[in-house]
Order: sequence, then C-alpha cells, then structure tokens
Amino acid sequence: MNCGATAPTVVAESSLFMDESTPQAEPTPPTAPLGAPGQGFPPPVPPAAAPTTAFSPGAPSTPGPGFHAPGLNSPDDGDGSNGSRTAFLAVLAGLGVLAAGVGAFVVTTVIVSDDDQAGGSTSVTTSTTVAETTTTEDDSASTTADSSSSTSSDSSSSSTAPVVPAVIPSSQVTAAASSSLAGSGALTYGPDNLLDGDTDTAWNDDTGAATDGAGQWLQFDLAQPRDLLAVEIVNGYAKSDEVFTRNEAARAVQLTTDTGVVVDAVLDRTTNVQRIGIDAPGASSVTITVIDVYPGQTYQGLAPYTDLALTDVWLIAAG
Repeated sequence: MNCGATAPTVVAESSLFMDESTPQAEPTPPTAPLGAPGQGFPPPVPPAAAPTTAFSPGAPSTPGPGFHAPGLNSPDDGDGSNGSRTAFLAVLAGLGVLAAGVGAFVVTTVIVSDDDQAGGSTSVTTSTTVAETTTTEDDSASTTADSSSSTSSDSSSSSTAPVVPAVIPSSQVTAAASSSLAGSGALTYGPDNLLDGDTDTAWNDDTGAATDGAGQWLQFDLAQPRDLLAVEIVNGYAKSDEVFTRNEAARAVQLTTDTGVVVDAVLDRTTNVQRIGIDAPGASSVTITVIDVYPGQTYQGLAPYTDLALTDVWLIAAG
C-alpha cells in the first residue's frame, strides 16, 4: 500500500481538533485506526483510555464529526452519530429527572410551609382562647374589684352605722297578758315584771287549778317599728329553787309579729337565758303564745303550784 505523505494525516488532524474559536471540550481520540502500523501513524487508542472529560455542559449541543461519549455509544453506533445523540438524550433525561425531583422538593416545601401556616392558625386560635380567658379574668378582676368596692362601701356604711344587736329599752315596750295572777301585799304578778330584769319578780297566769297555762299569751308593743332579730326568755319563776320547781314553765311557744313572721320554738326547763332567733324587719309588736308547759313539781314535800310563770323577756333589734 502506498501511504506517502498524503492527506490522511491532515484529515486526522481536522477530525480530532476543533476550531480554537469554538468553546467546546476537547474531543476524544478516534476509536478507529487511521493507518496501518509502521506507516507513520500512531497506534489506535483503546476506548478504556479515552479521557473522562469528553463532554462538558458548556459544549455545543451538536458534537463534532467522529465524537463518541465513552461508555454511552453502543458497539453498533456506526459512525457514532446515533450513539452521541442517544448519550445526549440520556443526559437530558437525567437532567429532567433531577429537575422533577427539585420541583417535587419545592412543592413539598410549599405544602409543608402551608401546613405550618395551618399550625399557625391553631396557635392563633389558642391565642384567641387565651385572650378570651384573659378577658374572663379581666371580667373576674372587674367583678372582684366591684365586689371589693361594694364591700368597701358596705364596710364604710357598716363603720358608719354598724348592725349591732341591742336590747330594746323597757321604756319603749308595753307588755300585756291574756291573764295575770292577783298580787299579794308587795308582790305583783303582772306582765310588767317581764321587763324589769329582776329575777325576784315574774309574770304568773291566772288559770287556776282547772287547767294549765297552755294557750296563754303575752304581747309586747313597741313605741316605733324595729328590725327584730331575736327574743330572749328566762323561763319559769327563777326567784329560787323552790319557787322554780313548784311553778309551771313554758315548754313550746310560738312567736308572731304584726308583720306576719311566725317562729315556733321549744324551751328547756332552766333558769338560763334562752334566745329565739327571729328575722322581722319593721315589726311593731311581737306576741308569745304558750303551746305546751312543764307542770309544777313537788319540792321537799311542798305541793306544786298550778300557775304558769315567766321571769324575764328581752326584745333584741338591730341597733
């Protein structure tokens, strides 16, 4: 074969090297031999020795003549154009998959961001709930403040006009009875004895031996209306043990005011003061009706009396 200094060398240089003005990566050496060994031509370069920088993203989209991407072209690519196109499409497909993955990440990030914003709405709701609670607390504080103001006002009023229970003076009370035992000498047994605070005097009814004192009544009229709070009673005749034992004493009583208040109570057979509570604002009178009695008893061989007795009565009103 005549190889001389002919064109093959020029052709190899033109196919392997591109115009320096064109910005593209260096092509790989040809995979096919350009001449026979010993004819002045370099031996063929095996495909495994091809540089890995055969293609770069900055290279033109259309490879030059004889361009083959290592490892991408199939053995039957022919002149290498189909293999190059296949490699380029594979790269584009990879970029597309990468772009799709980035897009999915962005969409996921946006969704997560939206979910976070939804969580923010929950926080706003919680904040609203806290605000409502705060408002409630403020209302409670306001109510407490109002109550405190009211209490302060009441306290001021109380300090100005305290509600202190007090005994209505006997000079402002007039007593009457359904019946009274006739006096003997200096001793009297009328209802006025109930207002003197003296245990040596008492009221005695005048029912005689035919009946006990059940049904007897005592009425107390006030000089002016008062807010009655209680009635205090010293039951029986508390002058001495003998007199107290031999006289009858009230057992069950009923208190009635002119304002319609009615209170029932049971008394003990004792000389101690006993209080009966009664809430009767603006009352002008109160009546004590005896419902049942403790009968008189024998004292050291002395027969009991048949008279019902009460020693003292005090009316308690708001001061």
